[in-house]
Amino acid sequence: MGSQWFSDAREMFAAAREAALDMERARRQLEMLEGGGRGRADGPKVRAGSIADPMRRVDGIIDRSRVLEARIETDAELVDYACSVLYGREQDGRGGVCVLCSPLHADVLWWRYPGAATWEQVGMAVGYSRTRCKELAAEALDLCDAYGPDAVLDGRGLAT
Repeated sequence: MGSQWFSDAREMFAAAREAALDMERARRQLEMLEGGGRGRADGPKVRAGSIADPMRRVDGIIDRSRVLEARIETDAELVDYACSVLYGREQDGRGGVCVLCSPLHADVLWWRYPGAATWEQVGMAVGYSRTRCKELAAEALDLCDAYGPDAVLDGRGLAT
């Protein structure tokens, strides 16, 4: 995963937000499948007097589980990359936006994008107004665009 897939930081972080939301949906679906899928009507329909292959439903559940697991893995890679841009390669606060801007900038972006929070929730989480959070996010996104996400990830800025 890398920044080469995105035209700018806003697009990359927006994709990370969508991935976080999709990952949560896929996890809920996977839990439903593993829990027996109560309330689901996607298996083979059995009418009175008919003989259905009982393994067909099991095979369908296994196939759907594999698709969901692959989707979760792909989404997690993008979310992890975004978190690395925010907090450094090891996500320990020694790189990324956290060092080149501030931990506050990184936290605002985390809550909004990988955290998939609304602007109101971001403000409550970091203790700033919604408007100020949007300003901080814009500053951090501009920094990512100026230096490039891969350089920011290492906390390099323009240094080589």
